[in-house]
Amino acid sequence: MFSKLGAILKSDFFLYLSPSIVKAGVSLLILVPITTYFLEPEDFGLFALLIALAMPIKVFASAGSRWVIGGNYVNCDDAERGRLLFNIILFEFILRTTLAVILAFAAQPILTLVMSVENKQYIELFLLSLLALWFNSIWPVVSYLMTVQRKPGYYAFLSMVQLVASVITTVTCFWFFEMGIETLFYALIVTNVTSLIFEFVYVYQFLDFTISKKWMKEIFRVAMHSAPNSLAEMISTMSERIIIQTFVGLAALGIYSHSQQYQSIFKMANGAMSNTMTPTALQVYSKGLNHTPIIKAFESWYGVLACLGVFLALFTDNIINLLTHGKFVDAIPLVLIWYLLSYTVSHGIPYAQFLMAQKKSYVLMYTQFIPTIFGLVLLIIAVHYSGIIAAAISVVFTNALIQFSRYIIAKRMGYKPVGEKAFMYSVFIYSLIVIFELFVKPSLAVEVLSFILVTLIIFKYYKLPNSMSAIKST
Repeated sequence: MFSKLGAILKSDFFLYLSPSIVKAGVSLLILVPITTYFLEPEDFGLFALLIALAMPIKVFASAGSRWVIGGNYVNCDDAERGRLLFNIILFEFILRTTLAVILAFAAQPILTLVMSVENKQYIELFLLSLLALWFNSIWPVVSYLMTVQRKPGYYAFLSMVQLVASVITTVTCFWFFEMGIETLFYALIVTNVTSLIFEFVYVYQFLDFTISKKWMKEIFRVAMHSAPNSLAEMISTMSERIIIQTFVGLAALGIYSHSQQYQSIFKMANGAMSNTMTPTALQVYSKGLNHTPIIKAFESWYGVLACLGVFLALFTDNIINLLTHGKFVDAIPLVLIWYLLSYTVSHGIPYAQFLMAQKKSYVLMYTQFIPTIFGLVLLIIAVHYSGIIAAAISVVFTNALIQFSRYIIAKRMGYKPVGEKAFMYSVFIYSLIVIFELFVKPSLAVEVLSFILVTLIIFKYYKLPNSMSAIKST
């Protein structure tokens, strides 16, 4: 069984990871230099804030589609799957449209309340934010469907479509139309519209256009259960940016949101690992099969994270200074903090997979909600007294609390820890190199030699690249 799964995972992992690598490369080498050349930190701060204020139509409209598909899709025949998918898309379309209309009519009072200004341009940009997120309507369903169906090829294709649309729109708006901050919003709209067309082409073949009372009730039930999780996600994103803008201003928020661009790159890598392992993990955990291969796969992954972390710790300052024309050097310590977040997220992947396999998705939802409320209080205190660096630390701490609570619950249900020792060693190596960089401040030559030496040690300890076959042969 596992040899067959291994053959699948071999292609899956690299097909999920490849677009992440390409996106990261294009973003860093093309989009970041272009956008930071034409725009200032205040512009990025305004963009981040308006997108956050429009976030309810993205967060609440997801209706727990991930949980509905994860809990029901594998147990249905093709006809039922078609009805399930159609009803999820219909439910979320109605919900997203309703929320978008409400927020559009409430645009002025919302902006006046949050920013204490009445600015016609801000209202127009906020409406563009709503439009951009509305066009993202079926991506949550389609992306998770492709994961469950093991369709990494089309997932990679859609990712490339999104990337190309974003680059073309950004370059066109800046150079040919001489736009300013509007470019960021139009790029997001065009990207989501283009992606939506291909998403619908993909999902259309699986749909049964029948309104099902059974599935509507199930979707509504899961949506109610997922409401705390949705609320927590919305509170986390919105409050984080509103609080930073209120206490330290749009420029600081721009630095903060720029640093999150690098965080999104880290998320892509974790997402590739999660997407690759999810179908296998759901099968292994739900049927009580031997999960040793999963342990080995994650141990190898922590070795990869250690290598990437060493590179990041040593060269982030040079990279950001070069790519942003010296405008965003204050983002350097934030990026180093965000990499710790990638560790907590990565470590939490098998817990979530185990709980989903046990049909305990409500645990995922409530373990998201309660720590997030605590994290909100912590965030307010952190930003008020210590600024954006403390804000990033509080976010990482909150996420670690989320993952730890899931770990405790999963362990009580019979979960066997996955690669704990390898995870701790990986975090230790990264932390050690960060401390070395901060206090020693080595020359570039020493940094290069340090990277080579430490990477060789990591390769030997984690038995890379040979152990990467564990991910391929789960």
